[in-house]
Amino acid sequence: MTKHPPNRRGISFEVGAQLEARDRLKKWYAAHIEEINYEEGKVLIHFKRWNHRHDEWFCWDSPYLRPLEKIQLRKEGLLEEEGPAEFHVSEQVLACWSDCRFYPAKIISSNKDGTYTVKFFDGVVQTVKNIHVKAYPKDKTNITKDKLKVKKGSSLDTDKKREKFKEQRKLTETTSEKDERAHSMQRRTRQSDKEKLLDVSEKTMSAEKNLGKEDKENIEKERESSVEEQKVEKSENDITISQASQDNRKNRSRPHSSPPSAKTETAAKTHQLVLAETET
Repeated sequence: MTKHPPNRRGISFEVGAQLEARDRLKKWYAAHIEEINYEEGKVLIHFKRWNHRHDEWFCWDSPYLRPLEKIQLRKEGLLEEEGPAEFHVSEQVLACWSDCRFYPAKIISSNKDGTYTVKFFDGVVQTVKNIHVKAYPKDKTNITKDKLKVKKGSSLDTDKKREKFKEQRKLTETTSEKDERAHSMQRRTRQSDKEKLLDVSEKTMSAEKNLGKEDKENIEKERESSVEEQKVEKSENDITISQASQDNRKNRSRPHSSPPSAKTETAAKTHQLVLAETET
């Protein structure tokens, strides 16, 4: 299906037509159209003074295609048809920015060299060529008016929301202040309880220390008494041991008389029995 090329100011979509194209390195060069593909709506561009291997296909509505500037036309010896000024001062238009896109703007003044001094809606003032200015569509003007109305209504809504937010913030601040006061009271009570506990613990420690001193004195006395008792017991044991050793020595010096043994007693009994039988 064949397509028809768009009507772009300063560009004629024919083979050999001259224009400017931007390459992949974002640089603009003078070029001309080598071939047109009406089915896909593309144009084969050849950059002048460059090899054909650098040729590139562009869509014919691409922002990377633009008409030749005046300097390039003078270098090539071509003429540019200068038409009358189409736009008036304080008229709303679409002006081209450095990114090759059109943005809403307002004409401040029309210059003698065919350029316009334009003020964009973000406040930036810039001089733009005649070919970089378009008429602002009527549909967009209505849309902008509707947007302004919506913005006014939204501004009222935002004011109400801000008031509500302020009220909520005040409530939260009051509640937070109350919570802080309660926390501070709790902290004070806890600190007072801790101080009381510390006082009680210090008193108990002092009492324990006093009791400890008395206990130490009693323990020392008991130790001294136990040590004296042990000394007395040791002296008594030494005396008993010395007496026992003396008695053993005396017994050793005397002759030892052994008691009659059990065998002699049994022999005497048997002899008495034999004598009694003989008498009978």
